Amino acid sequence: MEQARDIEKTSVFFDSELKPGKFLKRPNRFLAEVLIDTGVVLAHIADPGRLKELLVPNTQVFLLPKSGENRKTKWQLLLVQSNDTLVSLNSTLPNELVYKALKGRKIDEFAEYDLIKPEYKVGSSRFDFALAKKEDRSTCKKKNIPSCLLEVKSVTLVEDSLALFPDAPTKRGTKHLKELIELKKEGIDTAVLFVVQRDDANAVKANRKTDLEFALTLKQAYESGVSLFAYKTRLDLEKITLKESLTVIID
Repeated sequence: MEQARDIEKTSVFFDSELKPGKFLKRPNRFLAEVLIDTGVVLAHIADPGRLKELLVPNTQVFLLPKSGENRKTKWQLLLVQSNDTLVSLNSTLPNELVYKALKGRKIDEFAEYDLIKPEYKVGSSRFDFALAKKEDRSTCKKKNIPSCLLEVKSVTLVEDSLALFPDAPTKRGTKHLKELIELKKEGIDTAVLFVVQRDDANAVKANRKTDLEFALTLKQAYESGVSLFAYKTRLDLEKITLKESLTVIID
C-alpha cells in the first residue's frame, strides 16, 4: 500500500464567525437544541448520520449563522468538539472542498483531468463529479460519457484512529457503489473518495457492524477495479483544509 503523503493545502473558509455553544439534545436528525450566550436555540444539522458518538449532551459545538426567508432556523450546527479534535457536521463541505482541489489540480490522483463537472447525471443516477482529460473532451462529448466518475463520501466517525464509513446504514451509498462497478465494466474509470472531516484518523475502513452490505459492496468495487482514495482534513474556527491522503483498508 502507498504511504500517506502531504498535498498542497486547499481550504474552504466559513461564511461568518462561528458562535460557541453547548449541545443539549437532538429532537430529530436535522435539528439540535443548543445553549448559547442568549439562551437555547434550534440549529440545523446538515448531516443525516446518527452522530451518537459526537452529539453528546453538554458537548462543545460551534454554530454558523444562517439567514433566509424559508429557513426554519437561524443557525447551522457546523462543528463539534470531540476530545481535542474539531469535527465538521456539514456533509456538503467535502464536495465543496474536493471541487476546489480538483479545479486547482491539488489532488495527485486526479491531476490529469482538466474538465470537472459536478452533479453529473448518468441514466437515473447523479454522481458527484464527472472528470475528463483535455485530449478526451471530443469523445466524451460525442458519447455523453466522462473519462472518470467520482463519488465523494463524508466521514465523521473515528474509533482508535480508524475512520469508519458509514455511521448509519446507507442504501444510497451501496446503490452508487453497484452503479460504479457496472460503469467500470463498461470501460469508464470510476472512483470513490472518502473525505474524513477531522484530523485524527490514520486510515479509512468500511463500518461492517453498521452496514455489512455497504462493506461487502465496497470490497466488490475494489476487486472490480473501482479506485478507492481517502484524505483527512484539519478544521479550525475559520476553515476546513484538505490534508494528506490515507489508506483505505479492505477486508
